Amino acid sequence: MGSMLDVIGATIIGAVFILAMVTAVYNVQVITYNSNMMLTTTQITDKVITAIDSFYVPNLGLGVTSGDAIKEAGEHSFKFKGIIEGSVIDTILIRREGTAGNYTLNIYKELPGGSLSQQLGPFNLTDSENNLKFTYFKYVLSGGTYTATPITGSADIPDIRFVQIDLDMKQNMVRNDVDARDLHNHIQTWVYFKSLYITLGP
Repeated sequence: MGSMLDVIGATIIGAVFILAMVTAVYNVQVITYNSNMMLTTTQITDKVITAIDSFYVPNLGLGVTSGDAIKEAGEHSFKFKGIIEGSVIDTILIRREGTAGNYTLNIYKELPGGSLSQQLGPFNLTDSENNLKFTYFKYVLSGGTYTATPITGSADIPDIRFVQIDLDMKQNMVRNDVDARDLHNHIQTWVYFKSLYITLGP
């Protein structure tokens, strides 16, 4: 009888040990996956914001002499003209699409006729209302000094000279993780429209 109890006890202890090992291995895998997702999200965010503030937006107004380089200045969308590549003036649209829980960032080039050709995206955004937010500024002359001031309406669009861009991207973690949540990566950048400043002044 004692031997039987010893066998049962050893079996229970062995099962607990194996369960603990399996749980530990799973936890290591979860941590590794989440760490990789965090790194991936950071890399994607960096590439997206670099494309926006070093490739697309800085060329706003380049080659445009008509004074209508900015076509749309919305809180979650920005449409403008400029020479992005080569010598052709393109119209670029950067906007948020979707609904809460499924917001994405997309960048388009407008083709002749008004249709859109997707250049980048879709990229997952958080559920925050300001996951992609554009804040536009103009310069106001006061007392001999120009002061940066947020625009107050569509009438100010021709006077916009720079923009603050807030971007909040996300990536899902392992959903059955006890600490499951979305990874968020927020970044803010400022882009000055040099071509407009040179052509039209402050």
